[in-house]
Amino acid sequence: MLNMAEKRRIAGAESRLSSGVTFLRLFASQNKTALLHLVLFIAVWKTFVPCISNGFSNYDDHEYVYANDHVTSGLTRENLLWSFSSSTVCNWHPLTMLTHIVDWQVFGARAWGHHLLNVVLHCLNSVLAFRLINKLTGLLWRSFWVALFFGIHPLRVESVAWISERKDVLSTFFFILTALAYANYVLEARTRNRNSKRQYYLALLWLFLGLMSKPMLVTVPFLLILLDFWPLGRWKNEGLFRLVKEKMPFLLLTAAFSVLTCFTQKGALYPLWAMPLHIRLENVVVSYCRYLAKLFWPVELACLYPYPTHWPAGYVAACGIFLLLTTAFVTVVRRHAPFALVGWLWFVGTLVPVIGIVQVGTQSMADRYSYIPSLGVLVVLVWCSSNVVSGWRFGSASLAVVAVCLSIASSALTRRQISYWRDGITLWRRAAAVTDLNYSAATIIGLWELEAGNYDAAITNLQYAIKLKGSLSKARIGLGRALWKKGRVDDAIKTLKISTAIEQTNAFAHKELGLAWLAKGCTNEAISHLAYALSLCADVPEAAQQLARLTNLVPSVHPAFASTNGAAAEEKTSAK
Repeated sequence: MLNMAEKRRIAGAESRLSSGVTFLRLFASQNKTALLHLVLFIAVWKTFVPCISNGFSNYDDHEYVYANDHVTSGLTRENLLWSFSSSTVCNWHPLTMLTHIVDWQVFGARAWGHHLLNVVLHCLNSVLAFRLINKLTGLLWRSFWVALFFGIHPLRVESVAWISERKDVLSTFFFILTALAYANYVLEARTRNRNSKRQYYLALLWLFLGLMSKPMLVTVPFLLILLDFWPLGRWKNEGLFRLVKEKMPFLLLTAAFSVLTCFTQKGALYPLWAMPLHIRLENVVVSYCRYLAKLFWPVELACLYPYPTHWPAGYVAACGIFLLLTTAFVTVVRRHAPFALVGWLWFVGTLVPVIGIVQVGTQSMADRYSYIPSLGVLVVLVWCSSNVVSGWRFGSASLAVVAVCLSIASSALTRRQISYWRDGITLWRRAAAVTDLNYSAATIIGLWELEAGNYDAAITNLQYAIKLKGSLSKARIGLGRALWKKGRVDDAIKTLKISTAIEQTNAFAHKELGLAWLAKGCTNEAISHLAYALSLCADVPEAAQQLARLTNLVPSVHPAFASTNGAAAEEKTSAK
């Protein structure tokens, strides 16, 4: 039996434990929102932390970071001015380029440091999305689930795991801050708070910074008008005309950036003769449905989805009917379910700049473009699910269990998708495996195999790429080099002659043709094309080296030799 001293010690311990549990419950009840912020950050962080062990990719990372002289020379006055005065890969986003410069200044060529900022920004975006939706609606748990599904979804991988797509996570960070400041402005104006105008100007500032990170935010004024409809409920009391007038500074700002974007992306725009309007419209209709499909079933994701020559008419018609019926349905139920209309228009509207009516690049769609639009669909899904089970017994608990299971599955799929971004060749092999007719992937894999000395694999991939798209100069030049390296010199010369005929001023095509002629033992032809390559571009080292060697053997040949003087040079060489 216990003596009195032991009983008192046990009673004291039980009392302290009871007090501790009571304190924790009180703390949790009073700080539930703060705890959910922390849980959300940790969940997204644990999902995306494998990104930090990945390296650079060969998908724009060289142009944005490790082969960009302005970035690798660090944070200087000249580079600061360059970031604001120049475009990179046909994009003007000075704030994004500044972050890359700062990253290199701090981490150098260590890729993990560049990945780290992307992951941190995405975690913050998830937390800010939770804060924004909760502020607008006051529904804590629904807001949490929307933010969690947004944060850990596999479609987020391209935006986070790709260093060059820093512009996506950075611009979204400023976008959510814009929406938060606007929400504060509206809520404070209702209480006649004199500081409400400060929030309005702060929203303009955040939008300006976001547009300097990525111009996709040009749809923000329309999103703010949607938020005025629901959940802010301003349309009835203040009128649509007044609300549009209120957004004029935002509209003017986005209009200016739209014009600037069209100017900077001029070199990447496809003209109508190269990609007719009816083909673009077909792809627009299909792509909306493809984005939705990948949101619900995120498998076979790729870094590049090739643009089809056309979509089957029945497929296009089915997608069009679905979009029309969905739009009609959410419009009809807007009084009882305003969130459905707002969420759907959020998704449709924010994709407009990148849906392909104005085509930039070779992709038919891209996972990264779903970063902001997916929030609208997730709001609709969570709100609909919650409303359906609201009258059920144990409905909320059952929905929470389903949500947790979906979150675990989504996180696992995301981590697997991150592994495909560990290096460039893995990334493109995955793209080739899950997409059809991907000539870009075949070209990049073929050139990588060529550099690695795997000539048979290089020839196979490059021939396939040329079969899909005959105008690929890099693929044809690479194929010519692989062929003569393999000893198939006649095939190489035939291939490279086609390349120089298509692009007569391509210095690298002439250089490879010169090397092929040299491999065949035809010195005159080799000198002709090597010299012409150097006359087109002085920075072709291999051509300069070989030509210098040959001109030592044939002193009468001058390095500035051009193709127009080829016959005379051949005569001199023969005489020698």
